Amino acid sequence: RPYTPREDKIADLARQIAAARAAMPEQHLVLGHGSGSFGHTAAREHRTRQGLSSSEKDRPSRRERYWRGFAEVGYQAARLNRLVMDTLHEADLPAMVFPPSACVTAREGKIIAWDLTPLRAALEAGILPVVYGDVVFDEAWSGTILSTEELFAYLAREMRPRRLLLAGLEEGVWESFPARKRLVREITPGSYAAMRERFGAGTAEGADVTGGMVSKVAHMVSLVRSLPGLEVRIFSGEEEGNVRRALLGEGLGTVIHA
Repeated sequence: RPYTPREDKIADLARQIAAARAAMPEQHLVLGHGSGSFGHTAAREHRTRQGLSSSEKDRPSRRERYWRGFAEVGYQAARLNRLVMDTLHEADLPAMVFPPSACVTAREGKIIAWDLTPLRAALEAGILPVVYGDVVFDEAWSGTILSTEELFAYLAREMRPRRLLLAGLEEGVWESFPARKRLVREITPGSYAAMRERFGAGTAEGADVTGGMVSKVAHMVSLVRSLPGLEVRIFSGEEEGNVRRALLGEGLGTVIHA
């Protein structure tokens, strides 16, 4: 349902992250989360991701509606983030949020500026940085929305992590969706070109204005092609203990690598 947090699941995931950090305190981790039924529902209503066209920029009434919607989407995304931050605090995690709307600039939906100095300092201090899917100002479109995957892709290119873990509803990438008959265990840039023709991943369940699974896989294949040492895993965060297991190095779900 729109604007309905799964507070028990958020609390469980926070406990898993805390357990993994306790087991591997030397591991640096940046945490990201989507906007779920909060940001996506408002974004679909206000058409925030598409920004303003040239003709719309000349219409004061349309501009005003767009910016009111932009602010509403930002509010709803931050509202969910506040619940996440409260839960991380309750799990005794030293988390600090870095809202993209306050520090990222885009052009035509792509990040062109993000000062990562504070985020890097947080990591060095043992703090857990948190980012989330959010509205950002865009030099060409006026405004847009960046998904968590898009934020992570930029961070990966700048910070060169070993692994990128994407926990969601599905066990991994399905060759057929929603039939879920065969899980794809491994994707490389070469195999992706062949499987794309029969790719039935569809879109994520529920409201998702940033593209769902098809978009996620395409972004990650492009990312590992440019960063050959990176391993991306798409796996279920629904299964008990999966996030902790993935953080500790277990090979779950679908792996994407060059």
